[in-house]
Amino acid sequence: MKRKTILIASVFLVLSLAGWVAAKNSCSVGATTFKEHYARVDMPETMRSTKFQGIKNGEAVIEVRRMSFLNRKQWKTRRIAVKLDDLDPAFRGEVEKAAATRPAASR
Repeated sequence: MKRKTILIASVFLVLSLAGWVAAKNSCSVGATTFKEHYARVDMPETMRSTKFQGIKNGEAVIEVRRMSFLNRKQWKTRRIAVKLDDLDPAFRGEVEKAAATRPAASR
């Protein structure tokens, strides 16, 4: 019984920590910053990868991965989000169109 309790507590702790790390790597930005990152989506770059993830909960989401300067095998991932209401209508239409053409698995 004691082992089961320890196992459950350990699993809960790991899941909580994973959620905290995921939340820490996400940030909400303004429309101008989002547009700057959106311009880099799917561009070939050496130390950065920018992918449009789609629309979730009324926010457009971009994933930015950056390679470490010290270790080329180490990458840091950050998700950038903006509320769709904050975007100008023309750019919002472009983002919604891109989200509609993305595969469902990437949303």
